[in-house]
Amino acid sequence: FMGLPIALLIQAGVTLAAGVADRRATWRNTFNVAQFSLSWAATDLVLLACGRHATATHPLNVSGRTLPAIAIAGLVYFAFNNGFVSGALTLRNHSTLRREFFADFGFQALSTAALLGLGPVVVVVVERGLSLLPLLLFPLAAVYATASMTRQRERESLHDALTGLPNRRMLL
Repeated sequence: FMGLPIALLIQAGVTLAAGVADRRATWRNTFNVAQFSLSWAATDLVLLACGRHATATHPLNVSGRTLPAIAIAGLVYFAFNNGFVSGALTLRNHSTLRREFFADFGFQALSTAALLGLGPVVVVVVERGLSLLPLLLFPLAAVYATASMTRQRERESLHDALTGLPNRRMLL
């Protein structure tokens, strides 16, 4: 709500911190920062096209009138973000873009919807003061962890625990 540069700085910082904590390769951290940056840029273009522009000195006020533009921008972010990841997976796995985009679609849609559900809380916290922002870390981490566990359990139900190969259920 404070403009693209602020969003990019926050996203890059969080992405790099998570990448270092998870000991991800430098190339992957770089890809993730670029993926998120391009997705945020597309989102900003949608908001600009809808007549909603935010800067650090003139934050976007969220009201009933801004919600349609924000919802469209959110859908664009979701499509671009997942599109970039799917494109990379398409190249790595030598598969189709459609297959990669929809292979993990349920997990991505569920986790994104859960995070969007926390959106009003984020808006209230940001409007009350950035010093309250650390209070959001636990709920956001819990949403992501729950979605990740769901994805892992789904994978375990379709693959052999020892070999990792698809099991009979997946074959059917």
